[in-house]
Amino acid sequence: DLDGDAAVAAVERVAADTAANRSSMCEDVENGRRTEVDAIYGAIESRAERHDIDALTCRTLGSLLRAWEASRDVRRE
Repeated sequence: DLDGDAAVAAVERVAADTAANRSSMCEDVENGRRTEVDAIYGAIESRAERHDIDALTCRTLGSLLRAWEASRDVRRE
């Protein structure tokens, strides 16, 4: 169990240690490739729906990424 101060310190440490990292999804977007939106956001969207949770931000971001992929013709099934 982490108390509040320890939790904040842990988050700050991870943020500092990974500040230079770039997500693979960001790399995909920058390079015009299909992203892992279905695997990542799709899983969140499915679980949220199963538990009757709105997850509006995730659904919106997922929809925007899928639309971006479709507009770049990288969204092939």
